[in-house]
Amino acid sequence: MKKEIWNFLEYQKIIKGLSLITIRAYSFDLYQFFIFYSEKGIGEISFEDIRQFLVYLKSKYKVVSIVRKISVLRSFFKWLIIEGILEQSPMDFLEKLKMPVVLPKSLTVFEVFLLSDNASGRDKSIVEFLYATGVRCSELVALDIEKVDFENKIAIVCGKGNKERIVPFHHECCRYLENYIGLRKKGPLFVGANNKRMSCRAVRTVIARLGKAVGIDRVFPHRFRHSFATHLLENGANLKEIQELLGHTSISTTQRYIGVHLDYLLKSYNLYHPYAA
Repeated sequence: MKKEIWNFLEYQKIIKGLSLITIRAYSFDLYQFFIFYSEKGIGEISFEDIRQFLVYLKSKYKVVSIVRKISVLRSFFKWLIIEGILEQSPMDFLEKLKMPVVLPKSLTVFEVFLLSDNASGRDKSIVEFLYATGVRCSELVALDIEKVDFENKIAIVCGKGNKERIVPFHHECCRYLENYIGLRKKGPLFVGANNKRMSCRAVRTVIARLGKAVGIDRVFPHRFRHSFATHLLENGANLKEIQELLGHTSISTTQRYIGVHLDYLLKSYNLYHPYAA
């Protein structure tokens, strides 16, 4: 089974273009399954084995993690069938698990201001860029100076599946970025103390520290992405526009942001619909 897992991961990395972070997550989930059934060959795995593994997962993990692990297994066994290694997947008889709906919690405009106002230099640029563009943390740290057009105030970021998209940013954000990079003309946009590219972990540490300093709980990079989408929605942007800016393949992913401000949408409906009470 170990050989099949390795080949599957190579396929996901080279053919599907999945990010290194995603490949690592896939690897952990699949090798966990391999260790659980290390004495069995890939063709010996049955539905009962899958069911027993699911029982084990339920005793150790939350639903979100279990759904992800089972999804990875489904993809793995589907690939085995495509490659002609198996004729039928033992996952076929397993009911699909439902992911619990967790609505994203956004920051207020004032909270974003507080976080930015209490930062300086690189950290201020990070806060401003995250909120101005709605990029993922992985997209932020992967961005190079050469991909930033300061004159037109746009950047080309590489998202999931190595898909590039253009993200605009405003004048104030541009000013902070230019002050931060100084005379640097190429290389990583955001660097650490050793002048090497920052990691997502380093960015999360920066954001968490700023949140603690101003008394805002659970501040992490992705909350700026939620805030970006929510505030655009509040100010009149439609879902299709927000989808393009966020780089979502499906608009259903973007629709998750509606739940954040249902009250706002209902007020808008009651205000603008001619038959609304």
